[in-house]
Amino acid sequence: MFDVADTTAAKVTQMLAAILMFAAVMGVILFLAGLAKGRRSDRVVAYAYLAPTLLMVLFGLIYPGLRTIYQSFFDAAGKAFIGFDNYGTIFTDNDQLTVLRNTVFWVVVTPFVATAIGLVYAILVDKSRFESFAKALIFLPMSISFVAAVSAPTALAIRMAEQTGLTLVGFARRHSHVVYANPDRLS
Repeated sequence: MFDVADTTAAKVTQMLAAILMFAAVMGVILFLAGLAKGRRSDRVVAYAYLAPTLLMVLFGLIYPGLRTIYQSFFDAAGKAFIGFDNYGTIFTDNDQLTVLRNTVFWVVVTPFVATAIGLVYAILVDKSRFESFAKALIFLPMSISFVAAVSAPTALAIRMAEQTGLTLVGFARRHSHVVYANPDRLS
């Protein structure tokens, strides 16, 4: 359907074209929904508002999933048809079986366990004397993570920037900024 973009400029162009096409389709759908009159207008408007969601599911989930299944029958380069050889590798190689087992665990088991723990915790602290403290215990790590994410670069980030040649800009006290850069880039 679409050619694979090889360069960054081609990828950005393709992305912008897809966004513009989606915006145009959304505009047409919503414009047509606004024109609906008469007895069936509620149903037409409902379908018009559901259409973008169905389109996003179709093009964002179903098409990529089917495309992935199709591509799984080809070699890594995507040129030679190899049939079920990739599936044979996944279900016979010990490393691949470990990856598969871990993926199933994280996708199936972890959400149920996390939800169960959350529900039990919510039931236990609901309307208790220490409800505010219990909620703080849950939400405080989230706010600390946010503060850590937007704060000045850590020593690890500085070391990684030096190794890769990137420049990190952080904000220090007294409204001045500090630039961490690979020494080779400063000359």
